[in-house]
Amino acid sequence: VRWQVTLLAVSGIALVVAVFAILLSMSSGFQAALRATGRPDNALIVQRGSASELTSGVRIDDRNIILADDRIARKPDGSVMASWEWVVVMALPKADGSGATNVTLRAVKPESFEVRGGINITSGRNFTPGLDEVIVGRKIMGRVAGLQLGQPMKYMDKRFTVVGVFESQGGAFESEIWGDFDVLGAMFQRGAGSNSVVVRMKDASQIPAFDKWIRAQPQMQLQAVPESRYYDEQAGPLANILRGLAAFVALVMGVGAVFG
Repeated sequence: VRWQVTLLAVSGIALVVAVFAILLSMSSGFQAALRATGRPDNALIVQRGSASELTSGVRIDDRNIILADDRIARKPDGSVMASWEWVVVMALPKADGSGATNVTLRAVKPESFEVRGGINITSGRNFTPGLDEVIVGRKIMGRVAGLQLGQPMKYMDKRFTVVGVFESQGGAFESEIWGDFDVLGAMFQRGAGSNSVVVRMKDASQIPAFDKWIRAQPQMQLQAVPESRYYDEQAGPLANILRGLAAFVALVMGVGAVFG
Protein backbone atom coordinates (compact mmCIF):
# COMPACT_ATOMS: atom_id res chain seq x y z
CA VAL A 1 0.00 0.00 0.00
CA ARG A 2 2.82 2.40 0.94
CA TRP A 3 5.62 0.89 -1.11
CA GLN A 4 7.41 4.21 -1.64
CA VAL A 5 7.75 4.88 2.09
CA THR A 6 8.70 1.25 2.75
CA LEU A 7 11.35 1.34 0.01
CA LEU A 8 12.73 4.58 1.46
CA ALA A 9 12.98 3.01 4.93
CA VAL A 10 14.71 -0.12 3.60
CA SER A 11 17.12 2.00 1.54
CA GLY A 12 17.95 4.17 4.55
CA ILE A 13 18.71 1.16 6.74
CA ALA A 14 20.81 -0.43 3.98
CA LEU A 15 22.82 2.78 3.56
CA VAL A 16 23.54 2.97 7.31
CA VAL A 17 24.72 -0.64 7.35
CA ALA A 18 26.83 -0.16 4.19
CA VAL A 19 28.65 2.93 5.51
CA PHE A 20 29.25 1.28 8.88
CA ALA A 21 30.60 -1.91 7.23
CA ILE A 22 32.88 0.03 4.87
CA LEU A 23 34.47 2.04 7.67
CA LEU A 24 34.98 -1.06 9.83
CA SER A 25 36.48 -2.87 6.82
CA MET A 26 38.96 -0.02 6.33
CA SER A 27 39.94 -0.23 10.01
CA SER A 28 40.33 -4.01 9.95
CA GLY A 29 42.23 -3.99 6.65
CA PHE A 30 44.66 -1.36 7.89
CA GLN A 31 45.34 -3.34 11.06
CA ALA A 32 45.75 -6.61 9.14
CA ALA A 33 48.31 -5.08 6.76
CA LEU A 34 50.46 -3.64 9.56
CA ARG A 35 50.19 -6.75 11.74
CA ALA A 36 51.57 -8.79 8.83
CA THR A 37 54.62 -6.50 8.68
CA GLY A 38 57.87 -7.37 10.43
CA ARG A 39 59.61 -10.38 11.95
CA PRO A 40 59.40 -11.24 15.67
CA ASP A 41 63.19 -11.73 15.86
CA ASN A 42 63.93 -8.29 14.37
CA ALA A 43 64.43 -5.21 16.53
CA LEU A 44 63.59 -1.80 15.10
CA ILE A 45 65.68 1.01 16.55
CA VAL A 46 64.00 4.41 16.46
CA GLN A 47 64.12 7.67 18.38
CA ARG A 48 62.27 7.72 21.68
CA GLY A 49 59.08 9.76 21.53
CA SER A 50 58.78 9.59 17.74
CA ALA A 51 55.33 8.74 16.41
CA SER A 52 56.70 6.93 13.35
CA GLU A 53 59.87 6.31 11.35
CA LEU A 54 59.22 9.61 9.53
CA THR A 55 59.86 11.63 12.68
CA SER A 56 62.70 9.46 13.99
CA GLY A 57 66.44 9.94 13.65
CA VAL A 58 69.43 7.68 14.39
CA ARG A 59 72.91 9.20 14.29
CA ILE A 60 75.69 7.28 12.61
CA ASP A 61 77.82 7.30 15.80
CA ASP A 62 74.99 5.74 17.80
CA ARG A 63 74.36 3.22 15.03
CA ASN A 64 77.99 2.07 15.02
CA ILE A 65 77.95 1.54 18.79
CA ILE A 66 74.72 -0.45 18.63
CA LEU A 67 75.85 -2.67 15.75
CA ALA A 68 78.86 -3.83 17.78
CA ASP A 69 76.56 -5.58 20.28
CA ASP A 70 77.04 -9.36 20.45
CA ARG A 71 73.30 -10.02 20.67
CA ILE A 72 72.85 -9.08 17.00
CA ALA A 73 73.04 -11.97 14.53
CA ARG A 74 75.93 -12.24 12.08
CA LYS A 75 76.26 -13.67 8.60
CA PRO A 76 78.72 -16.48 7.89
CA ASP A 77 81.25 -13.87 6.73
CA GLY A 78 80.97 -12.08 10.08
CA SER A 79 79.06 -9.03 8.84
CA VAL A 80 76.17 -7.84 10.98
CA MET A 81 72.54 -8.62 10.06
CA ALA A 82 71.34 -5.02 10.03
CA SER A 83 70.03 -2.34 7.70
CA TRP A 84 69.40 1.37 8.06
CA GLU A 85 66.83 3.29 6.08
CA TRP A 86 65.48 6.73 5.21
CA VAL A 87 61.73 7.23 4.80
CA VAL A 88 59.87 10.13 3.14
CA VAL A 89 56.32 10.67 1.93
CA MET A 90 55.61 12.08 -1.53
CA ALA A 91 52.40 12.96 -3.36
CA LEU A 92 51.71 11.09 -6.60
CA PRO A 93 48.66 11.30 -8.90
CA LYS A 94 46.00 8.62 -8.59
CA ALA A 95 45.45 6.30 -11.53
CA ASP A 96 41.80 7.36 -11.87
CA GLY A 97 42.73 11.05 -12.10
CA SER A 98 40.79 12.00 -8.96
CA GLY A 99 43.71 13.79 -7.35
CA ALA A 100 46.92 12.90 -5.53
CA THR A 101 47.70 10.35 -2.84
CA ASN A 102 50.56 10.03 -0.36
CA VAL A 103 53.07 7.26 -1.07
CA THR A 104 56.00 6.22 1.12
CA LEU A 105 59.43 6.27 -0.52
CA ARG A 106 61.93 4.13 1.40
CA ALA A 107 65.71 4.28 0.85
CA VAL A 108 67.10 0.85 1.69
CA LYS A 109 70.43 -0.95 1.78
CA PRO A 110 70.91 -4.20 -0.19
CA GLU A 111 70.91 -5.95 3.20
CA SER A 112 67.34 -4.78 3.86
CA PHE A 113 65.87 -7.58 1.77
CA GLU A 114 67.58 -10.28 3.82
CA VAL A 115 67.08 -8.60 7.20
CA ARG A 116 63.44 -7.65 6.67
CA GLY A 117 62.62 -11.03 5.14
CA GLY A 118 59.66 -12.03 2.97
CA ILE A 119 60.40 -9.47 0.23
CA ASN A 120 59.97 -11.11 -3.18
CA ILE A 121 60.24 -9.60 -6.68
CA THR A 122 57.14 -10.70 -8.61
CA SER A 123 57.78 -8.84 -11.87
CA GLY A 124 60.87 -7.32 -13.44
CA ARG A 125 64.01 -7.23 -11.29
CA ASN A 126 65.48 -5.60 -8.22
CA PHE A 127 67.03 -2.13 -8.43
CA THR A 128 70.78 -1.91 -9.01
CA PRO A 129 72.64 -0.10 -6.20
CA GLY A 130 74.05 3.20 -7.38
CA LEU A 131 71.55 3.64 -10.23
CA ASP A 132 68.38 5.76 -10.45
CA GLU A 133 66.05 2.78 -10.20
CA VAL A 134 63.15 1.87 -7.89
CA ILE A 135 60.86 -1.06 -7.23
CA VAL A 136 57.15 -0.69 -6.45
CA GLY A 137 54.90 -2.56 -4.02
CA ARG A 138 52.20 -4.56 -5.79
CA LYS A 139 49.31 -2.95 -3.87
CA ILE A 140 49.89 0.51 -5.33
CA MET A 141 50.53 -0.54 -8.93
CA GLY A 142 46.91 -0.05 -9.95
CA ARG A 143 46.13 2.88 -7.64
CA VAL A 144 48.92 5.29 -8.55
CA ALA A 145 49.64 6.62 -12.03
CA GLY A 146 53.06 6.21 -13.64
CA LEU A 147 54.29 3.21 -11.64
CA GLN A 148 54.23 0.60 -14.39
CA LEU A 149 57.35 -1.35 -15.29
CA GLY A 150 59.76 0.63 -17.42
CA GLN A 151 58.05 3.96 -16.80
CA PRO A 152 59.86 6.93 -15.24
CA MET A 153 58.90 8.14 -11.77
CA LYS A 154 59.81 11.73 -10.94
CA TYR A 155 60.86 12.76 -7.44
CA MET A 156 62.10 16.30 -6.85
CA ASP A 157 64.16 17.08 -9.99
CA LYS A 158 65.22 13.51 -10.70
CA ARG A 159 63.68 10.70 -12.72
CA PHE A 160 63.78 7.11 -11.54
CA THR A 161 62.98 4.07 -13.66
CA VAL A 162 60.53 1.50 -12.27
CA VAL A 163 62.36 -1.80 -12.80
CA GLY A 164 60.42 -4.21 -10.59
CA VAL A 165 57.32 -5.04 -8.55
CA PHE A 166 57.61 -6.69 -5.13
CA GLU A 167 55.42 -8.21 -2.44
CA SER A 168 55.99 -8.67 1.29
CA GLN A 169 53.54 -11.42 2.28
CA GLY A 170 50.67 -8.94 2.55
CA GLY A 171 52.57 -6.48 4.75
CA ALA A 172 52.51 -2.69 4.67
CA PHE A 173 55.68 -2.55 2.54
CA GLU A 174 53.53 -3.51 -0.47
CA SER A 175 52.21 0.07 -0.46
CA GLU A 176 55.69 1.59 -0.66
CA ILE A 177 58.36 2.41 -3.25
CA TRP A 178 61.92 1.23 -2.52
CA GLY A 179 65.18 2.58 -3.90
CA ASP A 180 68.90 2.56 -3.18
CA PHE A 181 69.95 4.10 0.14
CA ASP A 182 73.00 5.95 -1.23
CA VAL A 183 71.19 7.38 -4.27
CA LEU A 184 68.10 8.54 -2.39
CA GLY A 185 70.02 9.53 0.72
CA ALA A 186 72.08 12.00 -1.31
CA MET A 187 68.83 13.58 -2.55
CA PHE A 188 67.31 13.79 0.93
CA GLN A 189 70.42 15.67 2.19
CA ARG A 190 70.01 14.47 5.76
CA GLY A 191 73.59 13.50 6.50
CA ALA A 192 75.04 10.08 7.24
CA GLY A 193 72.38 8.93 9.70
CA SER A 194 69.00 7.33 9.07
CA ASN A 195 65.40 7.37 10.23
CA SER A 196 65.65 3.89 11.67
CA VAL A 197 67.85 0.81 11.99
CA VAL A 198 66.52 -2.74 11.87
CA VAL A 199 68.66 -5.59 13.26
CA ARG A 200 68.19 -9.36 13.36
CA MET A 201 68.61 -10.68 16.89
CA LYS A 202 70.22 -14.01 17.73
CA ASP A 203 67.44 -14.58 20.26
CA ALA A 204 64.14 -12.65 20.10
CA SER A 205 63.79 -12.91 23.89
CA GLN A 206 66.84 -10.64 24.24
CA ILE A 207 65.08 -7.63 22.69
CA PRO A 208 63.83 -6.23 26.07
CA ALA A 209 67.36 -6.43 27.53
CA PHE A 210 68.77 -4.95 24.31
CA ASP A 211 66.28 -2.07 24.60
CA LYS A 212 67.18 -1.52 28.26
CA TRP A 213 70.88 -1.31 27.36
CA ILE A 214 70.21 1.24 24.60
CA ARG A 215 68.06 3.37 26.91
CA ALA A 216 70.85 3.33 29.50
CA GLN A 217 73.31 5.01 27.11
CA PRO A 218 73.29 8.71 28.07
CA GLN A 219 74.26 9.92 24.58
CA MET A 220 71.39 8.06 22.89
CA GLN A 221 67.73 9.00 22.81
CA LEU A 222 66.77 5.73 21.17
CA GLN A 223 64.74 2.60 21.83
CA ALA A 224 64.62 -0.93 20.43
CA VAL A 225 61.16 -2.35 19.72
CA PRO A 226 60.23 -5.76 18.26
CA GLU A 227 59.60 -5.00 14.60
CA SER A 228 56.27 -6.83 14.45
CA ARG A 229 55.01 -5.09 17.60
CA TYR A 230 56.11 -1.68 16.32
CA TYR A 231 54.01 -1.92 13.15
CA ASP A 232 51.11 -3.43 15.07
CA GLU A 233 51.09 -0.42 17.39
CA GLN A 234 51.24 1.92 14.38
CA ALA A 235 47.81 0.60 13.36
CA GLY A 236 46.20 1.44 16.71
CA PRO A 237 45.56 5.22 16.49
CA LEU A 238 44.23 5.25 12.93
CA ALA A 239 42.14 2.12 13.49
CA ASN A 240 40.57 3.73 16.58
CA ILE A 241 39.79 6.89 14.59
CA LEU A 242 38.10 4.85 11.86
CA ARG A 243 36.06 2.86 14.38
CA GLY A 244 35.01 6.05 16.16
CA LEU A 245 34.05 7.63 12.84
CA ALA A 246 32.07 4.51 11.93
CA ALA A 247 30.13 4.62 15.20
CA PHE A 248 29.43 8.36 14.87
CA VAL A 249 28.25 8.13 11.26
CA ALA A 250 26.12 5.08 12.02
CA LEU A 251 24.51 6.84 15.01
CA VAL A 252 23.69 10.00 13.07
CA MET A 253 22.42 8.11 10.03
CA GLY A 254 20.54 5.68 12.23
CA VAL A 255 18.65 8.48 13.99
CA GLY A 256 17.87 10.00 10.62
CA ALA A 257 16.66 6.64 9.30
CA VAL A 258 14.36 6.16 12.31
CA PHE A 259 12.70 9.53 11.75
CA GLY A 260 12.53 8.85 8.04
